[in-house]
This record gives sequence, C-alpha cells and structure tokens, in this order.
Amino acid sequence: MLSTEELTILYGTAKVNGYKCNIVAKIANYTATPLDDVITCGAGNESFTITLPAVSLVGTGKVYLVKNVGSGTITVDGNGSETIDGESTVTLNQYDCVQVECNGTGWWVL
Repeated sequence: MLSTEELTILYGTAKVNGYKCNIVAKIANYTATPLDDVITCGAGNESFTITLPAVSLVGTGKVYLVKNVGSGTITVDGNGSETIDGESTVTLNQYDCVQVECNGTGWWVL
C-alpha cells in the first residue's frame, strides 16, 4: 500500500530501506495506473500503445519507466492532449526504454 506521508529533512541525509517498485508486464494496449512504476512491454513481436494516466490523477513528480522487451514497436502516449517533452507520443523499438516524470501539466523525459 502506498503512503501519502511526507518526509522533510532540514539538515543531513536520510536512507530509506525496503523501497519496492511495482512492475507490470503488458502485451497489449494498456493505460498505466498510479500504482505502476515500471512497465515492461512485449513478449514477441506485438506492437501496441501504453497510455499514461492524466496528470491530474497522478500529480507532479510521478515517474514511470517503460521498457520494450519485445521485438514490436511500443508507443507511449500522453493522456488526451497531454504531451511528452512537447510531443504527443514517444516510440520505443526493441530494447528501448523511456523514463517520464509528471511536471503537473504534461510529461518530461528524464
């Protein structure tokens, strides 16, 4: 279960142990959820689209990593008119990946 609590550090550093990211594997069109962190795509030569959720649903700072592990083409699409670095989509060929972060109005490639 995700926590919505914040940790504020005024001085020094903090170490967090036990963080786990949620990895999902997809072989067809999929809309990412706020609980997803890493999305692996493909098992063969499937070509399909991963749609990012609306930025209003996930909020500023949410990060997704999308990786094409198959031989098809994966399209990563912003929700509705939301963009990814000013573009409507990002294309991933075999073994490509993209990490995107919500900036509050769209998505940035990290």
